[in-house]
Order: sequence, then structure tokens, then C-alpha cells
Amino acid sequence: MVNLNRARTEQLLWIAIIAALAIACVACLLVSVSTFPDPGWGFLTWKNMQHGGGFNLLPGPDPHNITKDTFKFLTWWSPGQYLVPGSIASFIGTKIGWGMVITTVVFTLSGVAGCYFLFDKLHFNRQTVLFSILVLCCQVQTLLPFSVYNGGEVLIFGVAPWFWFCCVDFKLKPFRLLLLVLLSWIGFIAKLSFLLVAVCGFLFIFFGWIGKRITFKELLFKTSWLFIAGLTIVVPIFLLFLQKGNNPSAAVNGFNFSWLNILYPAAVPLLTTFSADEVFNQLVHPVFLENLPATDLLFYIPAFLLVVFVLIWIFYKRIGSNAYRRLLFTAYFFFLCFFTVQYCRHAAISMEGRHFRILGLLFLPGVVQLIRQVKIYAVKTALQVLLLGLCLFAWSDYYNRWNINREQTPGVNTRVIQDLLDDETLLKIHQLDTQYAQQALFVLMSPEIAMEIEHNRTLIVPFDSMTKNPKNQIYDGRVKKLFLIVPVEFAHGKTGKLIKASFTGYKSFSEEKISDLYVLLTGL
Repeated sequence: MVNLNRARTEQLLWIAIIAALAIACVACLLVSVSTFPDPGWGFLTWKNMQHGGGFNLLPGPDPHNITKDTFKFLTWWSPGQYLVPGSIASFIGTKIGWGMVITTVVFTLSGVAGCYFLFDKLHFNRQTVLFSILVLCCQVQTLLPFSVYNGGEVLIFGVAPWFWFCCVDFKLKPFRLLLLVLLSWIGFIAKLSFLLVAVCGFLFIFFGWIGKRITFKELLFKTSWLFIAGLTIVVPIFLLFLQKGNNPSAAVNGFNFSWLNILYPAAVPLLTTFSADEVFNQLVHPVFLENLPATDLLFYIPAFLLVVFVLIWIFYKRIGSNAYRRLLFTAYFFFLCFFTVQYCRHAAISMEGRHFRILGLLFLPGVVQLIRQVKIYAVKTALQVLLLGLCLFAWSDYYNRWNINREQTPGVNTRVIQDLLDDETLLKIHQLDTQYAQQALFVLMSPEIAMEIEHNRTLIVPFDSMTKNPKNQIYDGRVKKLFLIVPVEFAHGKTGKLIKASFTGYKSFSEEKISDLYVLLTGL
């Protein structure tokens, strides 16, 4: 009877997992996705490559003469965020929006499958693995790319679990070592931060050798091969990519210690595992903030204490295998040290749970196992209800985003939903782009909007920051047609004057109200 009930429970879990993934995938195929500014920059690079430009070169008008373009090698983000969907779209002969959808489906399924085999390899029982996978399918970060393509986030999710699986199953053989190197290169192409995952994996292998108490000579021999493999990963990446430009961890601005810089990276990996950070942000910070206020300590101090409690119990209760605990603690402390230093250095890394999502995957089966082992019925029920509520929140968040996309018209040239634009403005942009082909320069507020420009050049100007650094926003020269698509709130007053004054080759601008949200300024 026990085995029968267990088999029935596992069958229901499989049905729920497949249903969750099927709903997300089908809904994504029925309605176009939108995207964030970060992948938007990558897609502008892809567009330049499609028109004969060099690899990974981002074009942009020269501020000293807007009739000419300058090109920058894009090292701020990995090229995979545009190479994968762009290549898919080109291969099947469709628009880039379909490439985003297919990329999301493929890499999400890959990530879920990778987590299943990883958790199983870490010796969690079948029900714990299945419960963990079901919770994973009900995360905000898992469902997000099915409505808003988030570039490297979904790509790294599709690769990282497989890399860690190979680390757990590692034996010092040429093929296994080569596989780690290849997965590291693939992961880096997916997202720059995969280097952190790779370092954690190599440290996990090294600490495993130390734990076996092998001879110093054998340890030195094995470590030498691991070090050589690490060099074959880092050296080509540095020489061929990183040294050609800037990246978020290198763009620092002084040093300042604060408790939030420590407690945030210490607490958020567990929170993002169950979308609790998303609930907090929607309640307290409905408008996105790159740097959180000090008052958030009131939330992150108890959250940190919860993480400490969970880690102690995972160690004390010997949750999972020895390999699981070694991998979790190695990755946790490495991520904690790295991000604490970066936040104290004021590196250009935002305080967002998405940076810790891959680490959070390691917490998932351990916490699920802990909940299942709770003996007190009331406590166990309360935790299960809380977990159910967080899962329902994730699906509610996904449905709201999907519904917004459903009610909007995708771009004609991309099949991408433009969240920042209304239909009238999107139509106007397409009309002007077609009417003045090869003649105009469009000035837009965000790179994903520029994806819709097919026949002309674009300039991205963050209008909302014009008042902060007006001297940095000066553009000389004249083009045949200069079109500025400006939100109504920035078109007038001080910001409006600064925008017009930024283009020194134009003495005046005509103004046309496109809709209730946008104004067209045309240089005269």
C-alpha cells in the first residue's frame, strides 16, 4: 500500500510538472514576448552583424558628427543572449521574436531536465526531486522568460545544472576534463557570470580530493591538471573577449562598506529560490531600484538568520549526499564573498535576485527535504501553505505579464512586444522608417525599441537621465531627417529644452503629438 501511494504521488507530481511546463510553453507560442533593455543592446549588435558588420560590434552615431557611426566591441553582456535566438531565427527564416520564444522553451526545458538529473545525482529521493522540480516550475524567474525574454538569465539556467552535474560525476579523465572546459565556454557565451559557476565547480572538485585524504603527490598531480583546464577556460576568454572592453565587475566607483552589502548576498539566494524576494520587491519597491535603501535591513537581517538556520540544519541533518553539502557550501560562500566585494566596490551590478538564481537552485532540494521531514503537523502545514502561496504568486505574476503582452500588438519587423510603446507610436515609427529609408536618424529612449527600425540608424538616449548629466549628452552634426520619439513627460519643461539643446546642429524642432504618451520632435 505504501509503495502504491508513493507511486501515485510521483505520478501526480509528474503530471503537475508536465502541465506547468506545457501551459507556459503553449502560452508563450500563442502570444509574443517582450524583452528587457540588456538583451536589446545585443540585438542591435546582431542587426549590425546581419547587415555585414563585424562580430559583436555595437554601432552608434558619433557624438562629434552624427552623420557617421562608431563601433564598440560589446563586452558588458555575453554574446549568447542575441546569438542563440538570432541564429535560430535566421536558420528557420523567421523573425527574431520567434527566436526568443524557441530559445526560452529549449533552454528552460534543458534547465529543468538538468536540475532533475543533478538532484537525483546528489542522492535525494524521488519524491523530493519531483517536489523540487515542481517548485522550480513555479518560480518567478522560471516563468519570466515566457513573457519577457531575459537573455543570459534563461541561457545560463539551461547550462549551469548540467555543468554541476558533470562536476559531481567528475573523474580525472581527458574526456571528462574536456567536457568541463567545453561547458564552461558554452556557459560563458550564455552569460558572463557563468565564470562564477565554473569556479565553484572546480573548487568543489578540489575540496573533494582533499576530503579523500589522498597523498600530497597525487593531490598536486590532479590539481595541476585542474589548473591547466582552468587556464584553457580563462585565457581565451580574457584574450578574445574581456580585454576588449568593460564589464560590470570591472566598472567600480570607490569602496564603501555597509551591512546591506553583506546581508543582501547572504540572504537573497534562499529567497530567490522560492520567489520570496519578488514578493518583497513588489510590496516595498514596485519601481525598480538598482541599489536598495538601508531600511531594507529590516527584511534582510531576519532573512539572513533564516539562511543560517537552513544551512545549519542541512549540515546537522545530513541532507542529501556529502557531495550536495560540499557543493552547496562551496558555491554559497564563494558567491557571498564575490558579491560582497563587488557591492562594496560599487561595481555596476544591481541588487537583484536574478544574479543568485543559479545558486538558489542548490538550496531548493535541501529545503524541500527539510520541509518534508518536519514532524510537527501545524508547522509542516504552515510551511506547505506558504510554499503554495509563493508558487501561486509566481503564476499570478506570469499571467499578468502574459495578459499585458496579449493585449498589445507585436512589432511588424520583429514580432516582439514593445512594452514601452503604445500602438499609435509603434505604427508611426514603422511609417517613418519606411517613408524615409536610409535618410533618417531615430532618437529613442531604449534599445529594444530600436529593434523595430529596419531601414535607418538609431541613437539611444535615456531621456530620464538628461538632467543628471546634460554635458555628456551633446551631439554635433546634421542628418537629412532627425526624429526624436519622446515620452510626453520629457518633451516639455527643463528636460525638453535639454533634449533639444543636445543636438547642436538644429536650431528648432517641430512637434507632433503621436498619442497621449508620446511626442514626435523633428529637427529643422
